[in-house]
Parts: sequence; C-alpha cells; structure tokens
Amino acid sequence: MEQCALSARDAGVFADFHVVADAPISHCQCYRAQENPAADGLEALVYLKGGFSRLHQDYAVWIAPETRFLRPPHDLLSLLRASPIHVPLRAASRRPSDERGDDDGPRFEAAMRKGGVRNAIHQAAPAICIIRMSAMDAVFRLACEFAAVARASGLTPSLSNTLAYVMQMLCANPDKHRVQASPNIWLPVRDAWNLTPARRVGRRDLILGFDPSGYMEGDPALVSTLCYETTP
Repeated sequence: MEQCALSARDAGVFADFHVVADAPISHCQCYRAQENPAADGLEALVYLKGGFSRLHQDYAVWIAPETRFLRPPHDLLSLLRASPIHVPLRAASRRPSDERGDDDGPRFEAAMRKGGVRNAIHQAAPAICIIRMSAMDAVFRLACEFAAVARASGLTPSLSNTLAYVMQMLCANPDKHRVQASPNIWLPVRDAWNLTPARRVGRRDLILGFDPSGYMEGDPALVSTLCYETTP
C-alpha cells in the first residue's frame, strides 16, 4: 500500500489514504487491524462500513493495494452512472470447470440464482470499488446475505463474488458497468508500461490496477493486470 500511496503523491494526488494495517505505512492514515472471525472474507466491507461512517464522507473509493497511479484521476464518480455502487464487471465464464482449473464457476452461478439474480450473470474485478455512503448499509446487508447463500452452495464468500452479487441487485443495468461499456477505461497493461512520459502527457488520467483474482481472463484485449483510465 505504501507504493500505491507513493505513486499517487508522485502523480500529484494528495487525497488521504485510509488504511487498516498492523503497522504504520508512510503517506497513509492507518488504523489498527483487528481480528474479526465474523467477517468471513468480507473484511474490506466491514472496515469500509465501520470506518467511513466516522469520516462523514459522501462516497467511499476502495482501491486494491497493488494500484499504481500515473496521473491524477478526476471525475471517478461518473463511473457510478447513477447507481449507488460501481465495481467493474465482466460476463461469467462459459468455459467448463475443468478448463478453468476450478469448479467455482457453476457454484457461483448457482449461488447468484439462489440469491435472486435473474438477469445475465456477471463476475466482478474489484480493483476499484466506489460506494455512495448512503447505500453502505444496503451494500453490507446484501453482501452478508450472499455470503450465507454462497456457503450453502459450497462457494467460499469473497470480496469479488459478493460485490458481483451486490452490483447486480442494486444496479438497474449492470451492463453499463462492464469494462466493455467504457472502452476508454480499461486498457492492456502492456500498453501502459510502454507509454513514455512524453506520450503519457497526451493520455487521459491513468491508474494501474492489478486484479489478482484473474477474473478478467478471457476478455478481448484485457489481461488480469489492468490499466484503469478515467474519463475526462
């Protein structure tokens, strides 16, 4: 997280980074982490709900610690598209489980259907998550409900699968939050690394976001390590 904050400062981003950690981190406002067995894989949401309620902010923006800033982002809230939450989505994989190397795909889809999702199922790649704080209680409640459904379906609850569920329950049109719906947002990371400083000046704001889940695998022109580009 320190490298993320340093890259932000180098890029001219001076917003506060609020981090839950077990040791101080430079350029971040740190809060002591506490064991919470009841979090059940949803620690990030637990801390968001508890911590940001004390900060009295209108929106919470969570980013993966592996994120690297290249330029200052602006107008991130436009990604909400009038929804209370934004998490980048992609269509669920249709490859057989033996080709994916796991069996979570069918369990994920079964849990989503059991939880009440009726439209096309999407997976989430939460390299970034934006939540309107007035909706935090609803987000947390839905996440906990899906965690229970997931366990009953043999699926381990995670930030990725719970946020995918919450997105599809709270957003009228999840397709608007797919990476393909904003072609100027997501780029292959290899293109970002190849940008020289002079060429970066002509680009819109860039953030490097790493998605360790690998959920982006299979999308055309996208890889699991992504470059996030904000709109002007």
